[in-house]
Amino acid sequence: MSNKVLTVSSINKYYGSKAVLKGVTFEIYEGEIFGLIGPSGSGKSTLVRIICGLCPMTSGEIHINGFNVRKDVEHALNDVGVVIENCKLNPYMTGRQNLKYYAKLSNKKITNDDINRIVDLVGLSQKINKRVSSYSAGALQRINLAQALLDDPKLLV
Repeated sequence: MSNKVLTVSSINKYYGSKAVLKGVTFEIYEGEIFGLIGPSGSGKSTLVRIICGLCPMTSGEIHINGFNVRKDVEHALNDVGVVIENCKLNPYMTGRQNLKYYAKLSNKKITNDDINRIVDLVGLSQKINKRVSSYSAGALQRINLAQALLDDPKLLV
């Protein structure tokens, strides 16, 4: 059986007396793909922010790779890659330079071969040596995905 990567247990989130999330519970195992589906305002983004430690939950527990997000957020998020909608990259640097810069900030050893492998995986080989300011919206999404994958995360959000 695969390893459990994410456990979300009885998550509740209230803004004042308004319940945004009530009793959300699920598990994700290594290698699984999981999606949140619901109408606008149903709490999908709030739940993702809670999982990533960016928004406090009212009650409940979240464990990532066995670490409690509320009690040990640093260890819990150590093997998490996050793709956010408006990730800020240096527009004057190339995609490769941005990825190398991120690699230097990482607590993991990321080699040029790792960067090349991820660039190929996300389909940016033709654009990676161009300035990010010239990237289309789709290419920006792919470079953000590449950045999130560089650390070889066990959980990709």
